[in-house]
Amino acid sequence: MDILKLNKAKTSLKGSITRIATFMDNASKRVDITELEVKLKKIDHLQRKIEELKELLFGLETAKPTEEAEFEDLYKCETRLDDLEVRVKKLINSINVSLSVTAVEKNKYENGIFAQTKIPPIILPTFSGNYEQFSNFKSQFDDLITTNEQLTQSQKLYYLNSCLSNEVKEFASTFDTFSSLYEALESRYDNKRLIVDIHVQQILNFKKIERENPKELREMIDCNKKTYGL
Repeated sequence: MDILKLNKAKTSLKGSITRIATFMDNASKRVDITELEVKLKKIDHLQRKIEELKELLFGLETAKPTEEAEFEDLYKCETRLDDLEVRVKKLINSINVSLSVTAVEKNKYENGIFAQTKIPPIILPTFSGNYEQFSNFKSQFDDLITTNEQLTQSQKLYYLNSCLSNEVKEFASTFDTFSSLYEALESRYDNKRLIVDIHVQQILNFKKIERENPKELREMIDCNKKTYGL
């Protein structure tokens, strides 16, 4: 694939992203959840397509300024897709919560007490203890759960616990309220200084590239971009 064909593929990708963005701009809580789930699958497909284009770009013999501009363009597309993924998941969750609240209002106990709210399924991010991933996890979780005023503190705690795995799961078991667990996770994992140190160490430990290797070049560029983004 030459640079012209790559640009054609990138133009098609941008068009798909724009169509999803337009759909979301016009979407409301009345939209069918199935449509939103289809959009999520499309976003996942486009994210994988971007990775393929990155690999192809590494294999092209292009001038350095041109290569950097192409990579920057792909990273912008990647960022737009990440934002759209959060928007779609947030709308799905909002619809599910609304449906749950409506069901509760229609089903009361004979003594007048509302039936216990059934916690609706929500597509949530996960966190296993990687310091570098906490910022992204926290941002998505806040958009989907923390700022959702329709959820109780108990429901938020349930969702937060369901996102955690490995050693974080054991760590979380010592907290019995959403606020205490959330603040403990922030205190332990939202450590900007430590994350910077990790990325700097990764750069220092990066082995010398003896000859052009697309995979190693991509890993080095990704590592540098993560550091610059902090």
